Amino acid sequence: MNIAIDARFYGLEHAGLGRYTLNLINELAKIDQDNTYTLFVWDKYKDLDLPDNFKTIIVNANHHSLSEQVLLAKAIGINRFDLVHFPHFIVPVLNLTTPFIVTIHDLIKHKFQGIDTTTLPQYQYQIKNMLYRFDIWWAAKRSRSIITPTSFVKDDVVQYYNLPAEKVHVIGEGVDDNLLNVDESQQILDLKKPYFMYVGKSYAHKNVVALINALESLPDDYSLYLVGEKQIFWDRIVEKVQNKDLLNRVHHLGFLTDEGLASVYKNAAAFASASYEEGFGLPPLEAMSLSCPVVLSDIPVHKEVCQDAALYFDADDSERLAKLLLSLGDKDEDYTRRINAGLERVKVYSWSKMASDVLKLYQNYR
Repeated sequence: MNIAIDARFYGLEHAGLGRYTLNLINELAKIDQDNTYTLFVWDKYKDLDLPDNFKTIIVNANHHSLSEQVLLAKAIGINRFDLVHFPHFIVPVLNLTTPFIVTIHDLIKHKFQGIDTTTLPQYQYQIKNMLYRFDIWWAAKRSRSIITPTSFVKDDVVQYYNLPAEKVHVIGEGVDDNLLNVDESQQILDLKKPYFMYVGKSYAHKNVVALINALESLPDDYSLYLVGEKQIFWDRIVEKVQNKDLLNRVHHLGFLTDEGLASVYKNAAAFASASYEEGFGLPPLEAMSLSCPVVLSDIPVHKEVCQDAALYFDADDSERLAKLLLSLGDKDEDYTRRINAGLERVKVYSWSKMASDVLKLYQNYR
């Protein structure tokens, strides 16, 4: 088969989508020498170290742009692909003939809307939201198959778009091996202990404010470290921290290498997330893989992925979160049991298994 993958999200600078795309391609390269792959990439990734059955085509087009619609459709149209895989819902509507599959990671933007979810003027937000809904509707309806990372997202997609359940395939994600190779005693960054941590973005549905509220209820020696690139909603977090006079206890580490990220996990009292909704949630699994306790909002996706390996709280109950974080200081029998349960739970997921399952789906279109 001649397969194309839209790999413009390739690279860790693209956060979760970047990890997904990078690992999908790297793992496929290990297990598939029979099919031919063409990767649509940005110029910086034109020379990837991959086997001979992989090649790249440069498509320097911003996501959600007119040039993307034109250049992607052109790249597909001038080649004879048997199948195209879009690891995100952005699909060129001008591609009317080549079959494709799409990964839909979540429908969060369907559920969290309005002025609190954007920094754009109202009219611009309405236009952007309308285009988003058309993009994902088109991807869901026109694709031959859909991949979702969890059963929760599958159910959402099936219900929102009235699709047959057999069109949607649940294929989980995994934890990068690079995170597991840091010396356990090594502390790369100068961090104030004890601390709990959060990895991710600061969108409204991520509910980072709940973590700050919990910190306020913890002893003064506790700190909170936030990992991830500063984005447009970061100013709101800073304002909240300033209002609570917590600037000396909340620290933003920005983007970290895998080595630095692993070090933060290993030295943390806990990883915490108060998110209202997720599609999968890689950071809790990353934390578990490094024996870092995990405290999570009791949303369906967290419970599906992490099961009994995490402690749970209502997303709006910061006092409960604080109590759970303090309880982890005892390191009693229950603490040890959850750490071991986390290490076992992580084994259920791997990027190699994900790639194997995706390859089986590709082969349905021979």
